[in-house]
This record gives sequence, structure tokens and C-alpha cells, in this order.
Amino acid sequence: MLPFLDGEYSQKRTEFKKVLLGISAERERWNQCVDLVNKKMGMAVGALFIRDNFDPKSKETAQEMIRNIREAFNELLEENSWMDEETIKVAREKANAMNERIGYPDLLTNPVELSKEYEGKFLFIPTYRNSKFSSDNEFRNMVFKICSRHISWGPELSYVKGAYLPSGKLATWPVRHCQWVPMPKGRMAAKVNNAMKRL
Repeated sequence: MLPFLDGEYSQKRTEFKKVLLGISAERERWNQCVDLVNKKMGMAVGALFIRDNFDPKSKETAQEMIRNIREAFNELLEENSWMDEETIKVAREKANAMNERIGYPDLLTNPVELSKEYEGKFLFIPTYRNSKFSSDNEFRNMVFKICSRHISWGPELSYVKGAYLPSGKLATWPVRHCQWVPMPKGRMAAKVNNAMKRL
């Protein structure tokens, strides 16, 4: 609770952090507030971001590229002479079982589904103390609900970097990474895709 208090408490905390961590000043309040909103309501913030900044065709292009890479990998397995049949079979199963998370979960484009993520979350309660504890408790429940799904997106979109986890057969490319990559358009996109198929 201390990080959220003003005045003398904030000053004491800053002094303590100077001694403990060598931090010379506390982050500005607006920065702390933005960070808190992003952590507590990251999916909602992500929905606003993709609505204003992301072309859905980029997601489709990335998904097609993944399909082409998988297809090319499976073709290479057929031409492979140094692996036995059992190993090839396992490699193909792994490639085909890989779960793709490209850009953002589909629920971010569906306001009704997104609202369900925050159902029962009490963010505005008259006293700060009760609001803070309620928010933390509701956040834990929300994380549990999201993580217990068969396919979870995990951390919020603004924090995640792209990842491939072999143990989870999972490739994650969040929207922020798809957005800034110059994606070819039109005929050039098809040429790049065909080139990727041949790799």
C-alpha cells in the first residue's frame, strides 16, 4: 500500500529506496498511474491500442507466414535423410501442435467478451484502502481465470515480448511487435510469403 500513499509516506519510501536501491527519485505520479492501469486492466488498454493502431490484415499476414513456415518445415522433414521415421513423426507432431498467438487474442475486438473479463471487478470503492485491497483480490481472481483457460495469453500485451516456448509448443508475437515491422503490401506481400515457403 505504501507506494500509493502521498506526502510524508511517499517521501519516506523514496528515502528508503535511495539507501536500499540507490534510486535518486521516485517516478512521477502520472507514470505510476499509467503503469498501474496497464497492469490491472492491460487487456482493456490493449483493446484501445489495437483499435487505434493495428491493421487486422497484419495479423492475417503473420498467421499465413506461420502456416507457410510450418508447411515448409514439414516438406523438409520428408526430404530429410539423417532422421529416422520415428523422429520425423515426432518432429511433425510438434510442428503441427504448435499453438500460435499472433498480435492479440480475438476477444480484444469483441467488446462483449472483453467486458466479461472484468465482470465483478470493483475498481471504484469509496475508501482507498478498501478499493486497493478489493482491486488486488479481484486482479488475482482475474489472473487465475485467464490462466486456467486452455490457451492463455499470459502477461498483458504491452509487457510481452515475442517468444517461442518449445515445452509449451507456443509461438507468441504480440501486437506491438507486429505493428512496428514494415509489412509488405499487395503483390509484394505474396512474394515475401512465397519466398518464406521456399525457405
